[in-house]
Amino acid sequence: MYPGSTPGCVPLCLSNSACWYNGNKCVASSICPTVLPIGLIELKGAEIDGSNFITWKTAFENKNEYFVVERSMDMENWTKVVQLDGAGSSTNVLGYSVEDRGSEAVINYYKIVQVDSDGTTVEYGPISIDNREVPHVLLKTVDVLGQEVDVYYQGFVFNCYSDGTTEKVLQ
Repeated sequence: MYPGSTPGCVPLCLSNSACWYNGNKCVASSICPTVLPIGLIELKGAEIDGSNFITWKTAFENKNEYFVVERSMDMENWTKVVQLDGAGSSTNVLGYSVEDRGSEAVINYYKIVQVDSDGTTVEYGPISIDNREVPHVLLKTVDVLGQEVDVYYQGFVFNCYSDGTTEKVLQ
């Protein structure tokens, strides 16, 4: 956190070395320690209907030429999925989304490589999306106290599945 800033504020360094804090009425510092290429505020991934979706948001962008989304199955060998244009310079919150239909039925790792207009790169991530096909079998049903119940129990219950997921249901 920068001196004089408020938690949760993202600094935007302007060409005159003044810092502003994303329009959130935060206290601004008069000295800008580092000119950041982007202010990444979110990076997420999810599998939906057989495709992996990678989404991210930036609070600001400074001379951002483009993003490269890369995938790996071992976090050592990375393959380019797609390249997306950046916004150049922006002080608005911007959202990006990429669909990857080429993922394997394993844990897939993703990272974003941000490239400045001068060729400088910064990596963000990795995040993971588990595409393994794990059986989804009901193991037991428990009440809110964790006691196993049968199908005749009435009230809120939790169904516990073999893949580690749970589901809250009203019986």
